[in-house]
Amino acid sequence: MVEKKKQIWMLIFTLIIVLILPIPLVQGRLLEKDDHFTYTLSGEKDDKWTVDLLVTKGSEIDVYIISPIEFRNYSNGRPFNASFFLERVTSAFFNWTMPEDHTYYVIIDNENNSRDSDALPEGMVTYYLDVIRNDLRGIGLYNIPPSIEIREGESVYIPITLGGRAGTEYEIGVSVLNDQPVDLYILSEKEFEKYRKNWHFEPTYAHEGVVFNDTIWIQPDGQEYVFIVDNRDNQRISDATPSGNVTCNIEARNKTLYDERIDYDALADMMLVACSIGIVAVIIVIVVLLKMEKQSNNIIIRRPIGITPQRQYLSIQQDPPPQHFQQEPQYPPPPQPPQYPDNQMPPPPPQ
Repeated sequence: MVEKKKQIWMLIFTLIIVLILPIPLVQGRLLEKDDHFTYTLSGEKDDKWTVDLLVTKGSEIDVYIISPIEFRNYSNGRPFNASFFLERVTSAFFNWTMPEDHTYYVIIDNENNSRDSDALPEGMVTYYLDVIRNDLRGIGLYNIPPSIEIREGESVYIPITLGGRAGTEYEIGVSVLNDQPVDLYILSEKEFEKYRKNWHFEPTYAHEGVVFNDTIWIQPDGQEYVFIVDNRDNQRISDATPSGNVTCNIEARNKTLYDERIDYDALADMMLVACSIGIVAVIIVIVVLLKMEKQSNNIIIRRPIGITPQRQYLSIQQDPPPQHFQQEPQYPPPPQPPQYPDNQMPPPPPQ
C-alpha cells in the first residue's frame, strides 16, 4: 500500500513539472553572431519615424541610424558616425526625425565594431522590429489608420519590405470610399528616387485606375521596396487622372510574419488552456487522494448490539532447552527424624 501511494505521488509530481515548466518558443527574426540586418528609410527632411525594437531571445545588441556615406564606412569596417544610436540594449522605443533629404539606414547590429560602448556578441539573437513613419506620407506596417485622405497631386508611400527576403509574401490593397480611382505601385529603392523627382520610373508592380484592389505580392529579391497609393498625374498613358481628394482604406502588411504571429498566438492560447486543464486535473486528483487517505485513517468497525467479541488466546509453547544445557539431577528430600512430645522418651533401639 505504501509503495502504491509513493507511485501515485510521483506521477502527480511529474504531471505538475510537465505542465508548469515553460515551453521555449522562439519568435521574431533570427540574427546570427557577427552579423547585422539593414533597413532602408526613404523620406524627406523633418519626416518623423518611430522605432520599436524587442529582443525576445539572446544577448544585448546595438541599433544605429546612419547616412549612406557612414553606411559605407560601417560596411567596410571603418569608424563611422551615427545620426542616432543605442548600444547594449535588449529593447528600445524611440522617435527620430530625418535630418536631411537622404536615404538612411537602420542597422540592427550583432557584431563587434571595436567601439568602447558597443555590445559584444555572445551568440544568435531573436528580435522584432517595427519602423513606423508618423506622417500621412508614409505609414508603417501594422499601424495604418482606418481611413486616409490623399489630396489631389499627392501620394501615400509605405516602406513595406523593411529588410524582408526574397519569397516573403505581402498583402497589399486599397478601397476608395468616394469612388475616385487611384494608382498602386510597388517600386524598388532606385525607382522610388526617380518617382520622388517626377522622373520616368519602372514599377515592379503596377495597378492603375482602381477603386478597389486586394492582392498578394511576393518579394522577388533582397532589395527594399515601397508601396505607393498615388493620386497624382505621373504622365503615364495608363495612370488615373486625379479629380480631387481621395479617401481610402489601405492595407499593407508582411503576410508571412503576420501569419507566424497568428500561429504563435493560437499556439500560446492552446498551451494556456491545456496547462490550465492539466493543473485543475492535478488539483482534483490530489484532493481525492487526500480525502481517501483521511477516510482510511478514520474507519470505525461497528458490531451488532449484544454480541461480545470473543477473545482468542494463544497457547505459548516453550521451546526445549538446548542439548548442551544439562539440568541438575533432582533428589528426594532427606528423611526427617520423628518428633516426640517433651515428656515422652523415644523407644530404645532394637537389639
